[in-house]
Parts: sequence; C-alpha cells; structure tokens
Amino acid sequence: MDRLTDLALALPPALRELVAYRIWESLHPEESWPLASGQIEEIRRRAAEVEAGTVQLVDGEDVLRNARARIDARRQ
Repeated sequence: MDRLTDLALALPPALRELVAYRIWESLHPEESWPLASGQIEEIRRRAAEVEAGTVQLVDGEDVLRNARARIDARRQ
C-alpha cells in the first residue's frame, strides 16, 4: 500500500488526478466525480462560449491523433 501510494504521488499532477478519478469511478460508479467550484465555473464559461459561437470546436479524435503524432515525432 505504501509503495503504491509513493509511486502514485511521484506522478505529475495531471496523472495523479487521472489515477484518483479512475479509483473514484471504481468505488462510486453511479456518482459523478466531484468538481471544485472553479471547475464548474470554467465549464459554464466554456459552454457559454460554445453557445455564443465565439470558439471553434475541434473533433476530439482529431486532437488525440495530432497529439499522438507530435509525441511520436518527439520520440524519434
């Protein structure tokens, strides 16, 4: 348990959050991940931008494909 915790805490913050999220889902599959008030405000702000048409939406698959290509290019 301590070793696993130490390994998880050594991860970058974004990955720690992903690990925590996945554990949360395994324990509470019927509940939503709790959001901080700042996250809720950000979601509302972004939703308003989409509704107002002031941002250009990008397909998620395209974003992932481009990100993977950039990562692969850096590895070479």
